[in-house]
Amino acid sequence: MSAPIARIERLGCRFGALAAVDGVDLDIAAGEFLALLGASGSGKSTLLRAIAGFEPPAEGRIEIDGRDMAGVPPHRRPVNMMFQSYALFPHLDVASNIGFGLRQEGVAAAEIARRVDEAMAMVAIGHLAGRKPDRLSGGERQRVALMRALIKRPMLLLLDEPLSALDRKLRAATRRELAAIQRQVGIAFVMVTHDAEEAIGLADRLAVMDRGKLLQIGPPRQVYDRPANRRVAQVTGEVNIVEGSDATWLDLGAGAWAIRPERIMLGERAAGLPRGGMAEVVELRSTGALWQVTLASERGARLSAALLSSQIPPTPGTRLAFGFAADAAVPVPP
Repeated sequence: MSAPIARIERLGCRFGALAAVDGVDLDIAAGEFLALLGASGSGKSTLLRAIAGFEPPAEGRIEIDGRDMAGVPPHRRPVNMMFQSYALFPHLDVASNIGFGLRQEGVAAAEIARRVDEAMAMVAIGHLAGRKPDRLSGGERQRVALMRALIKRPMLLLLDEPLSALDRKLRAATRRELAAIQRQVGIAFVMVTHDAEEAIGLADRLAVMDRGKLLQIGPPRQVYDRPANRRVAQVTGEVNIVEGSDATWLDLGAGAWAIRPERIMLGERAAGLPRGGMAEVVELRSTGALWQVTLASERGARLSAALLSSQIPPTPGTRLAFGFAADAAVPVPP
């Protein structure tokens, strides 16, 4: 990782007796895309608001560009934030919404016009310049909010659930666009999300939070494949947690083990794999791209396997072999 532009040390934010953020240490590198992933109440949005200056920390330190942010109000920090609601001004048209921050700073009208045109061209919304927010689609409002946040050229852009208001099909397209824009502008993005697929697909680094604590941070695939504990395994995607007598039967040893459904092979594909046994298919469900297969092993353990939708799935009631490679099972502390 390159030298950090932001450094968070032992940060704590409290609401009464509740530690919403609890002793978080985090460095943010210039130009990286960092995703903060966690369930509702994990502290991820509070951490984002603390970086932006909207939530005063109870303890710890936030440093941006080598400067301690203690007492620095949001509008004086070299950051900008895109809110989940987009927070567009309903009485202003698209061009005026995007250029609002520059006008507040007293930038010359000609320069504002140039930069607004440049921003609208980046996301192909120039034809919407004169429209008010209530005449825009969800995706169009999202682009306006993003350009308004970027036009002041902050060192750090904070995004609070930026895709949550969009439908599933539009989210996929907007995710690709967001990644392309981040690469183009070269600004560090920190995105809060509860969607593991979104976080893993977008981020250079993934940070998982739960109950105010930062549980694990690293490259998304590394965090997904090698979760530090049970909670990280559960937050980052579908997972089988095998423990007790089931772990003993599968020759995994003591403790709890995480096995991703896509690592479990069925039928002929299970031949020669070192772990596994026989099971009955008790449920089959399609998610569109995948078949989710629920198995009941001969010892009674319930396991979930995943097959590509292009594969022919086994029918419920079928008895078949299942298996997985030794490295598919990862030990996960509580």
